Formats: sequence, structure tokens, C-alpha cells
Amino acid sequence: MTESEKRTQVRMPADVHELLTERAKQNDRSMNAELVRILKEVLTGTAEKAAFERGRLAGIEQAMNP
Repeated sequence: MTESEKRTQVRMPADVHELLTERAKQNDRSMNAELVRILKEVLTGTAEKAAFERGRLAGIEQAMNP
């Protein structure tokens, strides 16, 4: 951990934990990295754009592999 990082604990419901775990696996990230990415997207107002891009890429992949 670098000096610019802070450590914190987060409690979350089991179902949210499962969703976060699955999303992190799909994106080949740690749960921490995925949570940081989600929080940054929401806090910077880019969550909608990121969600659109994920959906668009999933649609392209689905079209390429019917």
C-alpha cells in the first residue's frame, strides 16, 4: 500500500458481495479494484457511459458468436 492509499473496511449484504465477486471475475480484476472502479464511475458521473459501453461490447460479442 502506498502513502496515497487509505485502508478501509466495507460491510455489504451477501447478495451484493456475490454480485461484486462475479463482476470482478468477469472483468479479470480483484474485488477491491472492481469496487474502486465502480465508485469512481459513479462519483465522476461516468457510470452511465461505462454501462452503455459494457452493454454495447456484450452486444457486439453476442452478434459475433451467435
